Amino acid sequence: MKRRLPHRHHHKKRAERPPQNSFYHESTDDEIIEEETPGLNPFRMQHMQHILSTYELKGIPMDKVLRDHFKMNKSVGSKDRAFIANTVYSLIRHLSLIDYLLDETPSWVDRLRLFFREDLGALKSDQDIPLHVRACMPEFFFDLLKKQYGEEKAFSIASVLNEEAPTTIRANPLRIEREGLLKKIQEHVHAEPTSKSPLGIVLAKRIDLFSLPEFKAGLFEVQDEASQIAAELVRAKEGDSVLDYCAGSGGKTLLIAARMQNKGQVYLHDVRPSALSEAKLRLRRAGVQNAQIIQAEDPKLSKLKKKMDWVLVDAPCSGTGTLRRNPDMKWKIDQALIDRLRGEQRTIFESALSFVKEGGYIVYATCSILDQENEKQVEHFLAKYPVKLAESFFISLPESGGMDGFFAAVFKRTGPATKS
Repeated sequence: MKRRLPHRHHHKKRAERPPQNSFYHESTDDEIIEEETPGLNPFRMQHMQHILSTYELKGIPMDKVLRDHFKMNKSVGSKDRAFIANTVYSLIRHLSLIDYLLDETPSWVDRLRLFFREDLGALKSDQDIPLHVRACMPEFFFDLLKKQYGEEKAFSIASVLNEEAPTTIRANPLRIEREGLLKKIQEHVHAEPTSKSPLGIVLAKRIDLFSLPEFKAGLFEVQDEASQIAAELVRAKEGDSVLDYCAGSGGKTLLIAARMQNKGQVYLHDVRPSALSEAKLRLRRAGVQNAQIIQAEDPKLSKLKKKMDWVLVDAPCSGTGTLRRNPDMKWKIDQALIDRLRGEQRTIFESALSFVKEGGYIVYATCSILDQENEKQVEHFLAKYPVKLAESFFISLPESGGMDGFFAAVFKRTGPATKS
């Protein structure tokens, strides 16, 4: 049975609200919010209501909702944007706890009111509230975490996933050493080198990195430390041929190409042309000269079969290791989604393996922390294909102030065909 919070104020019955997708300008709810949370700007409140209603109506990722909203509302200043975005993301992170304490069909106004009024951190220790609700996770996903990691560890992982993600950048070794970049970045914000990646730098707070002259000069890219480590597992030598099969916008390719000192060849492939267009811009800015874009339907792709020294498969996955960055995605996780992704991962791996020459290597990576997408997939690959593990797995769990959750396995191809 749900626990109900006592009402702090009594108000007259509010007028019926317009549909959720409208930009709500009635003053009644804003007055309630401002009375209970003195100083809250009604201007910000209206924008938050509109953003959350649009998110619910359209069912698209929150980062896109925010991007589109601010693009259409250029009068919103930088401080207001930061406050609005941080509030919206924090509310979405804690949505199950907020809804548990409200009526069966709460409005976004109800949720915002409770969010600003209550100490959600204190409520997370209330033993009368179910554990998955206090963990602010869907029950299905939290049960998976408990089964894999145990209840205590599962709650700890969930707690980290409900934090704000750190901002981490990676030095571009074609342009600068990490030490030199660190000195330049510290002129803008306090920063420290990462503990495991030799090229990473963690910022003490978020700033507008893309406006910095160092970014425009190609001295760094924004990349989580775990992602940097996964890219380093592609140990291509100068002169090797490498295929980044699910390249996206080329984040890992940039590091792989730099480690090859612009010698050899790196091919970027993806089924999304828009992502490859972004990769082209990033490659140019970084000074990468040994990379080629290969569209999904490009006939040149078939000519690369069995010729690659290294293939990277950064597979589509549940993203459960990076939920700090996309907190709205956790509410969409179910077994049907995981099963569909597992099927895609197996299909992609088999296709990507066809490009690896005998004796070459293939790296399978995800930003998932679920064994269904990681260790169990490795077992399947080992049983079905002529590959063997070349080294131990790379596994990271989300760390407070540190790296995201990630998994990577390096295989060596040992034969010409699938196992019978």
